[in-house]
Amino acid sequence: SEVLPEFREYERMSTTVMDAYLKRIVTRYLTRMEALLGQNGVEQFYVMQSNGGVVKAALMKHKPVNMLLSGPAGGVAAANYLSALTGLKKVITFDMGGTSADVSSIINGSVSWTSEGSINGLPIKMPMVDILTVGAGGGSIAWLDEGGALRVGPGSAGAVPGPVCYGLGGTTVTVTDCDLLCGYLDPSYFLGGEMILDAGKARRRVKHFAELLGLSFEETILGVWKIVNANMIKALRVVSVERGLDTRDFTLCAFGGAGPVHAVALAREIGIPNVIVPFAAGVFSAYGILVSDLQQNYSRTHLLRLDECGTEADAVVQTTLGEFAVTAEYELAEQGIAFTEATLIPSVDMRYLGQSYELNVDYTTVADARTRFHQEHQKRYGYAMPTEDVELVTIRLRVLVPRSKPVLTPVSAGKPGKPEEYRDVLFEEGWQRTPIFRREALPAHIECEGPAIIAATDSTTVMPPDTRFSVDSYGNIVIDV
Repeated sequence: SEVLPEFREYERMSTTVMDAYLKRIVTRYLTRMEALLGQNGVEQFYVMQSNGGVVKAALMKHKPVNMLLSGPAGGVAAANYLSALTGLKKVITFDMGGTSADVSSIINGSVSWTSEGSINGLPIKMPMVDILTVGAGGGSIAWLDEGGALRVGPGSAGAVPGPVCYGLGGTTVTVTDCDLLCGYLDPSYFLGGEMILDAGKARRRVKHFAELLGLSFEETILGVWKIVNANMIKALRVVSVERGLDTRDFTLCAFGGAGPVHAVALAREIGIPNVIVPFAAGVFSAYGILVSDLQQNYSRTHLLRLDECGTEADAVVQTTLGEFAVTAEYELAEQGIAFTEATLIPSVDMRYLGQSYELNVDYTTVADARTRFHQEHQKRYGYAMPTEDVELVTIRLRVLVPRSKPVLTPVSAGKPGKPEEYRDVLFEEGWQRTPIFRREALPAHIECEGPAIIAATDSTTVMPPDTRFSVDSYGNIVIDV
């Protein structure tokens, strides 16, 4: 009743077990961090949550299950902040790291969220940013199935031993190996030069793998690149086309260490006209913690058939929301925050009688929520049944407290920087001599044409032929695909 006061007993049990499993580990870790930070004059610090908001560490110790998907949620929070800063209304986020790719959507400053997810097959019910994850990352392993066909992922080489080119003992061909051999990555400037990639070792391993496939070297490395892209395109379709969204109205926000390498190809395939690669793309999810507001969520299941209870439904909802507000006021006070600083956002989960799934809609009155439910059902599933009985299932309250955001310093304008070098890069059109730029050398408001590659200390951005890109006032790379 404390961890998840909602119905569906199996999900309640698995979520509670997960919370109990994490509590001792997280409490010990956060306590140690508090002590270390305290020695440096930091009295309190915030922890990212799966819901896209932060909470002070002391409160997280009581319910650590809320931080399970906090990393990917940080990326979406950062993208939402960026979209407001740059005036983007519709954004699909694409975060590709070493083991997985995470995608989500933002519409008019509203992040998609859900109350259901899973961790290693275990159902988890808690408020979280609606993120779809696929096993496609830089460390994803290329392999042959029983029929001899080329597959990529979801298995990953991880960071250790990692890709073959890391030189740490990895022996399986990965996406990063193929990105390197396509010429996308600079072996001497990986992580800003802190790590030197072994292209020779990767080349030998890929050539052996190509012999098993019966393909040429180029067909193999480009084939791995295309297959991992196809895996990620499926995820992008789920959060866009399959939800009735027109991708032509969206911008793809690509971040993570590997995201900007693959972003333009994905955008072209799914029909997204523009890509934005944010400043500090490789650590953009961490930046999300800095720009996230404090957020707390409360929920309780009340099964109410609206055709039977009439106006009593509003009384039940208002009473429950009042109880949530009392709890929120107490928990905010524990964090040294006045309740008057908070914004309260009530909502309810509804469904047609007999359905096994619900839709969450904003609440002002039950009658208004019912109308919104019909509209949302029509939008999400393509039909609505206004004459059917509707059931109110769960009452929710989201409490937001704004935090001050870091002020970004505009990038200076200037003349286009000269390419650091030229090298042969493999695109779908074949090998092309391509200019390589250092991101920190690119001033604001420049405009250039692809093919081009922009290398940064934390990520690499690949612009194939027939693209145009510019740098905006905040150092974001904007690409017309």
